[in-house]
Amino acid sequence: MTGEANGIRIGIVKEGFGIPGLSEADVDEIVMAAAYRLEKVCYKVSEVSMSMHRDGLHI
Repeated sequence: MTGEANGIRIGIVKEGFGIPGLSEADVDEIVMAAAYRLEKVCYKVSEVSMSMHRDGLHI
């Protein structure tokens, strides 16, 4: 990545992880590791809650 990272925010939807039968633990781990690396280079990474996120799977 190039350019300034100042002010860029990334939201990690916590309900998008650990879904039995749908999410894969190794993929969840890779995504969280990538978020951690982005945080180390000045991005603002926050875990956010979207309580109805999993309900959207059935729509």
